[in-house]
Amino acid sequence: MENKKAMINILMGFFIISIILGLYIIFKPAADEKKSAVKLSLSSISKNISKKKGLAVLYVYGPITVEDNESLMSMGLKGSDEVVKKLNKIRKDPNIKGVVLRINSPGGSVAACQEIYEEIKKVKESGKKVVVSMGDVAASGGYYIACPADKIFANPGTITGSIGVIAQMGNIEGLFTKIGIKSEVIKSGKYKDIGSVTREMTEEERQILQNLIDNAYDQFTKAVSQGRKTSIEKVREWATGSIFSGEQALKMGMIDELGNLQDAIKLAGKLSNLGEDPEIVKDYDFFEKLFDVLDQRLDNKLSFKAMLDKPRLRLEYMMK
Repeated sequence: MENKKAMINILMGFFIISIILGLYIIFKPAADEKKSAVKLSLSSISKNISKKKGLAVLYVYGPITVEDNESLMSMGLKGSDEVVKKLNKIRKDPNIKGVVLRINSPGGSVAACQEIYEEIKKVKESGKKVVVSMGDVAASGGYYIACPADKIFANPGTITGSIGVIAQMGNIEGLFTKIGIKSEVIKSGKYKDIGSVTREMTEEERQILQNLIDNAYDQFTKAVSQGRKTSIEKVREWATGSIFSGEQALKMGMIDELGNLQDAIKLAGKLSNLGEDPEIVKDYDFFEKLFDVLDQRLDNKLSFKAMLDKPRLRLEYMMK
């Protein structure tokens, strides 16, 4: 009976989604004709080039990875690969004069954050202005990618900071022993299975990983120092892993102004010589938001599978 009820709920869910998508496909073209600003979405950014001078508003939400394959509905559209691709398109569009980067992220993998950081620098080098607007949280890697911007906005209650590096590994050796499972490893070198969850880490291995963490930490502080045009010594005062509110970050010099997304857009318009009410090019439409909601629902169901699918060892600029 319960299985039958669950199946009915699933079918009803697909029916409702089909109706929503059908309405979207039918009404979107008519709505687009009425819009004064050209809109770039994940599905159309490779085809559309803005015809009016204006700003691009680019959203980076959630954990930052190279590519999100943990959700069935992600369809390869999340992650640094997609963000870098969009930044590259924006950089090459002569009619886009500036970018507002809306960040709502606790951070992510080291390499993914670094790729976005470098692409933002290229956008600036092309002569376009970049302004960051922080949402609920822009911490660790979320703060990392904000640093190259010309100006950084945060709300008074935004959580930011958490500058540092972390790598986490489990140890289920005790569990295996209790249930009678033994792991056999054949390897080419003594460190090939470093970080294995089936045995305790040696002190030598721990030092190797600590050196790796320290190196990534130096890369982080250097990037913040360059992006914020601040001394390494000053950055290291912030870089204890502590988190700060937007108000605290402003006093410390980690951000430039308090304000919301509209305030960031207004300033970006001024800096880009577009006035206080610039044309907007957005990359986040209803279709993408719908799939983001589905992603979150599915991620809750697949959290254990996602944990198993994760790499055994990955350095992260992530708030924990």
